[in-house]
Amino acid sequence: MLPILGGPIATATPPHAQLTAWLESKMGYAPSFVAELPGKIALLSGKLGVEFDADKMLVEFLAGKAFSGARTCRRSAPCAS
Repeated sequence: MLPILGGPIATATPPHAQLTAWLESKMGYAPSFVAELPGKIALLSGKLGVEFDADKMLVEFLAGKAFSGARTCRRSAPCAS
């Protein structure tokens, strides 16, 4: 996903209903979405200087939810305490 200033959010896949509801609660209004190719979103993100690693964000979020204490998860190695 890539927000467009003053407009919709560009996304490569249809957003989940719970995500849409969460965004609405944070933004104060229902966001609109437009479809775009994943490669184009990545290209635009790079041009805008937005550093975004969806896999890393997901792993960090899930690790924070599921584990207490310091655990590190990487693609190249299993989770370690």
